[in-house]
Amino acid sequence: MSHRFAENLRKAHIPTQFALLDQHCCQGRRHGLGAGAKLKLIIQFVGFATLTRHHHGVIFATVIKAVIDTNILVAGLRSRKGASNQVIAAAARRRFVTYLSVPLFCEYLDVLSRPGMVPLPAKRVEEFCLSFVTISHLQEIYFLWRPLLPDPKDDMILELAVAGQASHIITFNSGDFRPAAAFGIRTASPATFLSLL
Repeated sequence: MSHRFAENLRKAHIPTQFALLDQHCCQGRRHGLGAGAKLKLIIQFVGFATLTRHHHGVIFATVIKAVIDTNILVAGLRSRKGASNQVIAAAARRRFVTYLSVPLFCEYLDVLSRPGMVPLPAKRVEEFCLSFVTISHLQEIYFLWRPLLPDPKDDMILELAVAGQASHIITFNSGDFRPAAAFGIRTASPATFLSLL
């Protein structure tokens, strides 16, 4: 996790919890934690997975890959109390893989920079968006599925999700992404998505 991104999250009033993996592994050895507990520490602080336990006691790590719609960032930066804010914080903690493309980055920057859109000055918005790149998987898109969705601007989000084989699109507009189901991609509101982590 970059120091700059952590600082920008703090300025945007987004809570963060950062820790080094080696410190937590050392803590695990010091306290005599079992393999399952150590795996949970690794997943929690290196991230990109959630844990499920089989009835035989075997622990599986499930990677959750998602694309974040622009309206989630807008809501998350407007209020520290909502689920959207928590989604951004979860991305910062690497609780899941967030996918990003150049077109989506440009939309983030364009929308968030509009006067009055979020309570941050333009420079802070730019820093936030640039820092968001550091926690995202940058995905190239080689095949376009458009036109497929009612809003042409949403097509790039679906194309990114398909290219990255994402499991979820986090959005307030689930109805606009119904065709995503044909690709095995689920849509989720911030609150619903958080319940999966």
